[in-house]
Amino acid sequence: MDNSELKNELIKRLKKFSDDEEFVLGVTVFADHPDDMKTIIDYIDVGVEVNYEQLILLSLDLDNKRKEQEV
Repeated sequence: MDNSELKNELIKRLKKFSDDEEFVLGVTVFADHPDDMKTIIDYIDVGVEVNYEQLILLSLDLDNKRKEQEV
């Protein structure tokens, strides 16, 4: 799956939780790396404690970890 297909799949799954464009945009902005998008999709697929707040926190956590690796 290329980046645009992966991002579209992530957006599709996020919209199952909320059609709030700010929520979808917020998660996708922080999960802009393909590995991060895949991690969130996998998290959703597992289905344990998946909710609006957890998805936002996961995307922020993944982004923070990636930024720490760059430093």
